[in-house]
Amino acid sequence: MYSILASYQNKAVQVNNKLCSKAMVARNWYEFHDGSSAKFWSISIDESSYTVRYGKVGSKGQTKTKSFKSPTEASAAADKVTAQKLKKGYKPSLVVDIPILGCDIPVELTDDNAPIDYSHPMFKKMPKWTPPLKAKIEKACFRHYRDMVEMIGDESLPKIAKPGEIWPHIKINSIRLDPEVPNVAVAYVVPAWDLSEHMEWAIKGTATLQYAGTFLCYPVDSYADQKGFE
Repeated sequence: MYSILASYQNKAVQVNNKLCSKAMVARNWYEFHDGSSAKFWSISIDESSYTVRYGKVGSKGQTKTKSFKSPTEASAAADKVTAQKLKKGYKPSLVVDIPILGCDIPVELTDDNAPIDYSHPMFKKMPKWTPPLKAKIEKACFRHYRDMVEMIGDESLPKIAKPGEIWPHIKINSIRLDPEVPNVAVAYVVPAWDLSEHMEWAIKGTATLQYAGTFLCYPVDSYADQKGFE
């Protein structure tokens, strides 16, 4: 199984605002992985205050805002608390906010030597993923769920009556991007009804679901011809 996160440099991620849509998070994001522990911490500055968000990877987490007398003071305080997190072992990461999914998702790059920035074209497209795409994902996941119910029964599985009810039972661990493949993203998903096999969603552009099925860990551009649960 591929690493959920690439090997990140020990420096803060500098977000290029020219490459970021307003829908995408414009803050620095860090993660800490130690055995079974997987935590995130992010910080954003807004004039004379900063807001931190923290929690388990895959959750919405909690937020706290702290205000200061000036933007300069807020920036200095943010630098200080960020340095403390780096000292504790947190590593800088990339993250994207996808409105139709309602959460921030860590992004890994398949090339460890690729720059840790938001230059990949999919960073502009992922925040624009459409409601029809979401409906296709729901339909594929619900079919997978029904297959599991038929296979092992529903006694040990969550109760899901229709496609739109899948979301509380899904954890999106990360999205994988290949610097050489500009228009496809692959999401690594852990559904509560299949904790052994896991799933992947391969999405092209803003609206095309190429694959939604069992975890394969194929190259990003190799999912279009694969049979999933669609």
